Amino acid sequence: MKLVVDPSVALKWILNDPVREPDTATALLVLEGIVTDQHRLFAPAHAIGEVLAVVSRYSLSSALGALSQMRTLKAEIADDDAVYRRAAELSHRLKHHLFDTLYHAVALEKGATLVTADERYFSVSAHVGAIQRLSNFAPI
Repeated sequence: MKLVVDPSVALKWILNDPVREPDTATALLVLEGIVTDQHRLFAPAHAIGEVLAVVSRYSLSSALGALSQMRTLKAEIADDDAVYRRAAELSHRLKHHLFDTLYHAVALEKGATLVTADERYFSVSAHVGAIQRLSNFAPI
């Protein structure tokens, strides 16, 4: 299955804290599917930077560990004009930040599914398709 995960999911991998982060176990199942090549991972160009922006607030060593972990996943980076055009259109139509819509645009352009734990984004974008809540994740 082709997947895109946004930072709301990737941070659950890094933090691995089920008490503070609901659905961590499901996020780790998604990660296991990526590591075992059951899922093919796509990402926008800024994905690692966005995760590091959050993790680096905790500690430098956590940020460096996150960088290493994210690099081992070998996500296929999608930064072509079609992705940016789609993200801009989604951002305008949904009245949502472009950095969030870039994940969704990658999924739409690459025939993948965006997996998110971001309820706010999901609520405004579910009708567009190619998106699944992490809490309901089931490989299709």
